[in-house]
Amino acid sequence: MSGRTLGEMARGLTAAHIPAGSITSDKLATNAVGAAALDPSVTPVTTKRQVSGEYAITASAAIDWEHGLDVIPQKHGLKLKCILAERGYLAGEIVDFPNQNIGVGGNNHNIAVSADATHVHTKIGTTTGVFGGGGPILIIRRDNGGSETLTSANWKLIIWAEA
Repeated sequence: MSGRTLGEMARGLTAAHIPAGSITSDKLATNAVGAAALDPSVTPVTTKRQVSGEYAITASAAIDWEHGLDVIPQKHGLKLKCILAERGYLAGEIVDFPNQNIGVGGNNHNIAVSADATHVHTKIGTTTGVFGGGGPILIIRRDNGGSETLTSANWKLIIWAEA
């Protein structure tokens, strides 16, 4: 590097310095790039994302949320919203929650999630309160990294899907 700013290096450049057919900021700003500048093998990507409302967390509950995408989602998942602070999380925090099934002492302490062309299906596991919170969802504590179940009343479940 010469130690000069980009502006200093660009001073004195004219249109003659720009190769013919180059895409410039002026062309982009006026949408004058032209079809020849675009790669015809690239299909524009459009992503549709739907997010559910908030659901209460109840042991053994099944939630069949209609996502409205009309195709099987390429991605789908769950988020947990903290309503009342606990386990090091603050009220209002949103926690990404993976699709996983794990068991402790023969009990399922998590959530399974699957999707089809019309719904995201969620099944909340059962629990006997083996860990501190007594709820069905096992999570890593934000404050100390330990594993504990959440108190169900302190959290809401949010489902999302993308196509």
